[in-house]
Amino acid sequence: MSSLTPHLPRLDGHLFLTDGGLETSLIFHHGLDLPCFAAFPLVLSEAGRLQLDHYFQPFLRTAARHRLGFVLDTPTWRANADWGARLGFSAHAMNEVNREAVIWAQALCAEHAAPEANILINGVLGPRGDGYKVEARMSAQQAQDYHRAQITSLTQAGAELISAYTASWLRAKAWARRFSVPIRPAPYRLCIS
Repeated sequence: MSSLTPHLPRLDGHLFLTDGGLETSLIFHHGLDLPCFAAFPLVLSEAGRLQLDHYFQPFLRTAARHRLGFVLDTPTWRANADWGARLGFSAHAMNEVNREAVIWAQALCAEHAAPEANILINGVLGPRGDGYKVEARMSAQQAQDYHRAQITSLTQAGAELISAYTASWLRAKAWARRFSVPIRPAPYRLCIS
């Protein structure tokens, strides 16, 4: 993990639970149709938000029962410009989708609020193409330029962490060192896996 902004004290010495594969579970265990493996359109409807709630609530209850923190991922792994365009979303619409994803996560956090709850909202980035089959590598500068709009949308809406999952196409350390988006007031941390 590369810390790019001030320290998040809520991370000190705490163990955190995470979920276990949102899109895979929604498709194969819940029977949802997610074109292009994209869960982000779910935040745009009440029925979709309820599906997300249903998926995350057992994880949140388990974290509370064991007095663990929880990292609540936004369903935005495919909510970038290329995947959005494939699914018929404009750049403006993708900005709104990313914001709505954080608003949904904040509402779910509020439902599970308790003095001992330590729930962090994690804005999720995904690969530009297939995360497991590198079609094109991006330089650190290209990655910075490409993901800036999504990170800005997520953090301005209130995401406390940013994670890039299945980012096999970039040199993570070089990218993390170069990337910076001014975020106020909340600090965030960038995690790349």
